[in-house]
Amino acid sequence: MKPITLLAALLLAACAAAPSADLAGKWRVQEAGSAAMPEGVSITLLADGHFRTDGGCNNLFGRYRQSGNRLIFSDAASTLKACVDKQYMEIDSRLGAAIDSHRTYRISGTQLEWLDDNGKVVLKAVKAEP
Repeated sequence: MKPITLLAALLLAACAAAPSADLAGKWRVQEAGSAAMPEGVSITLLADGHFRTDGGCNNLFGRYRQSGNRLIFSDAASTLKACVDKQYMEIDSRLGAAIDSHRTYRISGTQLEWLDDNGKVVLKAVKAEP
């Protein structure tokens, strides 16, 4: 393969892997698993392909990649703090379930929705102010 062809292929691969600019950033989660979330619950999708959640006690984190209107999460892990308020453990559980069950997403303005296989919304969020 000629060097210029190889370089072009590598550049295209790098561009395809980068999440879209409208997706990257911090999202304030308003609803997960049809339950309203308190202020401060968020998921951050970093432009480098990492994600993290903040549910008030534990954090989920790992990698993700975008493929069309799908987000594919991998290498996920969680902190394992013993939360005094059980509400926060439920929030962590709902965020994890939304990550596991979503299949596609859609963005409308500053609104983000994750949908399951049946088209049911499993997470609603709004883009946080920078």
